[in-house]
Amino acid sequence: MKIAVLHPQFQSGGLDRVVVRLTKGFLQAGHEVDLLTVSESGSMYDEVESGVNRIRLSVPLRLPAIRGLVSQGSWTSLFTVPAFARYLRSSRPDLALAASSLNGAVLGRAISRTRTPLILRVATHQSASSADDSHITARALPGVRRQLFKHADAIVTNSEASLADLKQSLSLDAEKVHLINNPSADPEIVTRAEADIEHAWFGDQTVPVAVTVGRLAPPKDIETVLRALSTVKATAECRLLVLGDGADRSRLEDLAASLGVGDSVDFLGFVDNPWAYMARSDLFLLSSRWEGSPNSLIEAMTLGVPVVATDCPGGPREILRDGELGSLVPVGDADAMAAAWSDVLADRERVKKRAAEGKEHMTLYDFDHVVGQFLELIESCAQSRRAK
Repeated sequence: MKIAVLHPQFQSGGLDRVVVRLTKGFLQAGHEVDLLTVSESGSMYDEVESGVNRIRLSVPLRLPAIRGLVSQGSWTSLFTVPAFARYLRSSRPDLALAASSLNGAVLGRAISRTRTPLILRVATHQSASSADDSHITARALPGVRRQLFKHADAIVTNSEASLADLKQSLSLDAEKVHLINNPSADPEIVTRAEADIEHAWFGDQTVPVAVTVGRLAPPKDIETVLRALSTVKATAECRLLVLGDGADRSRLEDLAASLGVGDSVDFLGFVDNPWAYMARSDLFLLSSRWEGSPNSLIEAMTLGVPVVATDCPGGPREILRDGELGSLVPVGDADAMAAAWSDVLADRERVKKRAAEGKEHMTLYDFDHVVGQFLELIESCAQSRRAK
């Protein structure tokens, strides 16, 4: 079977990681895989398996984001439409999976006049992400999605919270929407976590090290982590590694300095092996305003690292089993995060036991299991389309 995966832009985020893993899994299962992109840049683009056919879509026009009006992502989705349609007409894949540019994928399939089955993968909590989008066009997105998503053969999302939100906010047929977890518990990360890394902080066992991973952008709210660090340091020595890059980096570095914690924070930027840092850290912190199902949280738990996460719309609460497997704190509450952080430092043995239980729970996100669920849905959609 030929499976096309549409993901126009790699942006060094969790969605990129999922695309890399899914295309690898489809390839390993013996399928032909076409990865459709607009840009061949991005830190994780080079991690795509060599056997995957990388196809760059020809987009005739790219416009910059218009501040307060239209986001770059909306432009990309719009101008992907004709190129995706041309691909469907010429290559005739057995199924297309849109990992991003979901609206564009539906429109592209429509104007291609092909019968290619189409699955949309919704990677985040739609209502929360739309509410957090300041662009004027974001107000129209729920209505647009309500009209377009019903034309897909299936829609996949990655958490119970996102599933419920999709059904309610977009009035989708319950039989069309499916929950399939992220393939985050990949055995590869356990192997790569053992790699040697050089960082002076890990050589000093007297000062605990916390780590946070993600794009340095408003939805990840690293500001709350920095403010929590300044509170924790008032009573205990600790350090923070920030893995990831983004437009907010300079602002966050300035904030760390103004809070007096600049010497206790190391902004490492994007690293190709974050798991080696996670595995050696005493604590993993997730501060997101909203999520779908955060890969980094699942990966940290897979490595047996204690975690503190915001109880944001999306997956953290169900991943942590309502706080049983890790601490949940309110979104944007630096004091609550600091308190949970201090609790971890104060009772290492209890926290390690909870982390071990969390590691066992991560079988729900097992790579082979999740890829198998996707392939079952893909085959079902292909068969249904052939029967029509």
